Amino acid sequence: MTVRAHLSLLAQLLHAVLERASSGLTELLAHIHASGPTLSFPAEEPA
Repeated sequence: MTVRAHLSLLAQLLHAVLERASSGLTELLAHIHASGPTLSFPAEEPA
């Protein structure tokens, strides 16, 4: 496999991973938005 072919393959893989990650992030943000103020994080609770 040539260096060029290898880089092309890596670029395609990276693109697919980023695409999947961004769609997952979008879903997570939509879920948080839908949950609204009822969503609480333990770190933000007063001690």
